[in-house]
Amino acid sequence: AGFISEKKRKDWKESLSMWIRGNFLIPDPRRFWVKPSVKFLTHYIENNQIDAVVTTGPPHSLHFIGLGLKKKFKNIPWIADFRDPWTTIYFFDELNLTRLANSIHHRLEKKIINAADSITVVSNRMKAEFDNYNSKSIHVITNGYDEDDTKGIDCELDKKFTISHIGLFIPSQNPVKFWKVIAELCSENPQFAADLNIQLVGKIDFSIIDYIEQKGLTNYTTILPYMAHDEVIRMQKASQLLLLLLVNKPGTECILPGKLFEYLNARRPILAIGHTNGDAAEVIRNSGVGSIVGFDEEKRLKAIILDNYKLYKSNNLQINSNAIERFSRRKLTEQLVGILNQLSK
Repeated sequence: AGFISEKKRKDWKESLSMWIRGNFLIPDPRRFWVKPSVKFLTHYIENNQIDAVVTTGPPHSLHFIGLGLKKKFKNIPWIADFRDPWTTIYFFDELNLTRLANSIHHRLEKKIINAADSITVVSNRMKAEFDNYNSKSIHVITNGYDEDDTKGIDCELDKKFTISHIGLFIPSQNPVKFWKVIAELCSENPQFAADLNIQLVGKIDFSIIDYIEQKGLTNYTTILPYMAHDEVIRMQKASQLLLLLLVNKPGTECILPGKLFEYLNARRPILAIGHTNGDAAEVIRNSGVGSIVGFDEEKRLKAIILDNYKLYKSNNLQINSNAIERFSRRKLTEQLVGILNQLSK
């Protein structure tokens, strides 16, 4: 999910490691799983009734396990599931690839897409991108949430106006306009400042922490390490507002982060900052779970935060949506079963 540094400057070891990873460990460091996995699964398939093979990536090395099995068992259908793009992923250019390595990545991606009996991707824009390879069958099955995750987890809403971001926080997600607006609101409205608590949970790039300090927002920000899954769910459900920060790079409109669907399951309002014409924006708008604001829409962002704050002050900050259930893993599995049934015919 991109690269992160918890130090002020990357040292030569990090740079060398990244270069080796991109140019020699193709498609990724999990490539060493392929041969032993194909050997083990060949024996397993020969001794069991297997109707289909499904591989999911990244890591994209897993698709080469599917390719190896397809060569041995031509009558068993194989679905290659792509949860993220491969050669068009936003951090691909950070791998510092040689021309040869870049060519190999593209050739292997095309090989997998054309060899699989069916391809599943998580967004409509990813499907449009993969359609260029003229693959036989490409279907959209989004990421989703597990309904059981929130069962038995009851909690009260935070008393503070808590805005929470959960997960990895990389430099290309840094919401510069958000910090500017929050600093202005704290300066203009002492009560807003007293009520505010921004929670950041997970690994955060050093540059973002440094930026928060520069904006004078340290006292309004709580930074927490990775937490147990149950604790994260409880924190999401207790938050007044869930902050979804999309990657501010060209070509990332197709990204549908898994975090979005965990937020949906928490049933709390979402404030997303990102491409307003992207797939994530479409999910948020169609689900009625919050707002999506463009990276540079400063005035609109400020107005939306104030609107949410006013609802918080009147104890009315909530969502009422009947369009979330379609993203449950139970519903999404039904779609996958439909594709498997088609292939088995």
